[in-house]
Amino acid sequence: MHTDTETTHGGNEEETAEDAVKQVENESNEDRRSRIHTFIVGTCSVKEENEINLIEYDSLHGELRVASTFSHLHPVDHLSAGYKHEDIIATAYSPDGVSWQATIWRLPSQSSSGSVASPSSPSSTYHPSLPDPASPVSLSRRDSTGSNSSTSMGAAHSHPRLHKLIDLKGHVGRVRGVVWSGRSDDDCVVTLDEECVRLWELNQAETELTTPTASLSSVVSGGPTSACWDPHTSRHLLSSDGRHLRYWDFRAGFSSGVPPILSVPHAHLAPILSVDFNPNRPHVVCSVGEDRRVHIWDLRRPQHPIKTLMHQSHWIHQATFNPHDQIILTAGNEMVNLWNINSVSSAPMGNMDNEQMEDSLVKSYSDHEDSVYGAAWSAKDAFIFATLSYDGRIVVNHVPPAMKFKILL
Repeated sequence: MHTDTETTHGGNEEETAEDAVKQVENESNEDRRSRIHTFIVGTCSVKEENEINLIEYDSLHGELRVASTFSHLHPVDHLSAGYKHEDIIATAYSPDGVSWQATIWRLPSQSSSGSVASPSSPSSTYHPSLPDPASPVSLSRRDSTGSNSSTSMGAAHSHPRLHKLIDLKGHVGRVRGVVWSGRSDDDCVVTLDEECVRLWELNQAETELTTPTASLSSVVSGGPTSACWDPHTSRHLLSSDGRHLRYWDFRAGFSSGVPPILSVPHAHLAPILSVDFNPNRPHVVCSVGEDRRVHIWDLRRPQHPIKTLMHQSHWIHQATFNPHDQIILTAGNEMVNLWNINSVSSAPMGNMDNEQMEDSLVKSYSDHEDSVYGAAWSAKDAFIFATLSYDGRIVVNHVPPAMKFKILL
């Protein structure tokens, strides 16, 4: 009987594996979309043709690949995705090496264009276990070519072009960023240049705008460094100038010369590089910068930050709250840090004895060999994130399972 049991068990394993392979092969588009996480990146090269790449991460197989590539003639200095439409993006660049502008684009439809680059389809091999969340998945620009050469991903004419919608011109100096309104009832964006914050109300009938709806002059030389719309209150904007934070109210309409309703002078010891709003707790924001500090503020009591964390590396280029606001991600020089900020969250976690967990560094990720300039959470899974470094390396990581379960349970 023991031998029969072993033989029967072996047969069940084969049948189970075969059934699983069939399930993967017969997987519906809806099921596949649920496990595919998409990130978008742009190249910034003065020697090679530049591109916009859609990067797909398959969380079932632990695979990362370039799904689509679009031509972008000029180096992409900044890229941001729209909130209302997933096929709308904005880029900031210099078309002639002197002037700067931002452009709103529509991505070509992948279903209607047979020429959209799709270098390699996901493997159909069945994996009996999920990828280890502790293991990062990375992709470099060289990887996407299928070789280790330093040649371009492909000539610009071999990739479909983006559909241009609106050019935003009339900037002074470099355009540092384009920030979309996060509310569905607002068709407006903010651009940051070396002089001021410029607010643009987008009109579908226009293909070029040279004069913004409003301009907010910077209080320091060099112009604003970052901005973020308030997700809790209509038409409220947080911006940073040098070491200063400023909070604006535009509910009465966009107009130049309107003073901020709140200013926090010398919020940092060095220039601020990134700001973000807590998605769940109104009035709470974070700011990071060249002084290595992560400040959490309550804008109702801005005299002092309500929490300060010290990043382990040099500058902090970006900080972003997780949709579960008990954790926050910071990206700096070669280092990405995941923090537990339980004490200032909307729903503090407790331990087995119902005692509140202490704020701490959850994990440092050292997968990059160059400065990390970008970080983004997946829109489909709040515990998956991607980071991008100066050398073009993209890394996808997971929040440690222990922290994930503490948040969810």
